Amino acid sequence: RVKFAELFGATRDEVALLFSTSDAENIVTSAIDLKAGDNVVIDELHFITTFVLYRWLEQAKGIELRIVPHTNGRSRIQDFESITDARTRLISVAWVSNRNGYRHNLPALAELVHTNGGFLFADGIQALGSFPTNLRETGADFVCANSYKYLLASWGAAPFFVREEHLDRITPDRFGHNQVSRSLPNYNFELNTSAEKFEYAGLIYGTVAQLNAALGYINQVGLSRIEAHTVALAQALRNGIAKLGYSMFTPANNPSCITSFDHGLDPEHIRRVLDEENISVSFRERETQIRASVGMFNNQDDIDHFLQVLSRLA
Repeated sequence: RVKFAELFGATRDEVALLFSTSDAENIVTSAIDLKAGDNVVIDELHFITTFVLYRWLEQAKGIELRIVPHTNGRSRIQDFESITDARTRLISVAWVSNRNGYRHNLPALAELVHTNGGFLFADGIQALGSFPTNLRETGADFVCANSYKYLLASWGAAPFFVREEHLDRITPDRFGHNQVSRSLPNYNFELNTSAEKFEYAGLIYGTVAQLNAALGYINQVGLSRIEAHTVALAQALRNGIAKLGYSMFTPANNPSCITSFDHGLDPEHIRRVLDEENISVSFRERETQIRASVGMFNNQDDIDHFLQVLSRLA
C-alpha cells in the first residue's frame, strides 16, 4: 500500500487491496446509494463488465444508463457534457480504453461530474504502471487497477484508491474479519476507518508479494522512462500500420501504448501466422480487430518484426 501510494500520488489510508476493478465498481455503486431516476454516464470505450453492471442496476433500482458514443475512437468531453445533468450520480470510464487505448481526460471529467455533486470512477487497469500520475491531481474520486497488465504481477490483487474526503461517506457493503481494527466486549467490533475497511476477505498473498516487488521495480525503472519508451514504440507501430493500409481504431497522437486496428482478413489465418512468428496480440470486436499492447520490455526490433509480418498479410 505504501509503495503504491508513493508511486501514484496517494496516501496509504486512501489505498485498499481488492480482487478486481469489477469488485471496486460494485462497491462504489452500492456505497453512493443510487436511486430510481438517477443516471450513470459511461462511454462505448468502457470494459464490458460495466455495461453488465449498469444494465442490471437499471432493472434492479430504476436508474438510467447513458452511453456516450465514440467519434473515430475518441470519447469527447462535449459528448459527456451533452448527456450529464443534475441527476448524474456517477461518470465511469476506462482511463485508458481496453478497446483501443484511448486515454481519457480525467480532470475534465471530474470537473464536469462534480458540478452536480456526482462522482468519477476510473478503471485504471490499462493506465497505472504505463505513465506517471498523481491520483489526487486527476480529480477522480475512485480509481482501481489490477496487479496484472502494467503493474507486472499476477492476477488477483487490485489496488483501490478512494479519495480521502470520501472515506467517512463511502461505507462497505460486504464484511469480514479483515476489516476489524479493534475487538470489543460481547462480540462488538470497530472497523478500519481507512480504505482498508473495504478489504472484506483474505487477500491472495502470493500475488500481493509479487505486486510489492513489481512496484519497487517500476519505481526503479521510472514511470517517465516507461511512458517515453512505450508511447514512442506504439506511435512507430501505428505509423507503420497506417502505411500498410490497415484501418486504425486507435486515434492519432493518442498517448498510450495500445494500438487497435481492423485487419480485414481471416482471423484464424492471421492467428496462425502470428503464433508462428512468436507475436502475441489479442483479437477484439468479434475478431475483426487486432489489439497490440507495447510494454517496457519491447523494443524497436519487435515493432519492425510485427510490421514485416503484417506487410506479408496485407
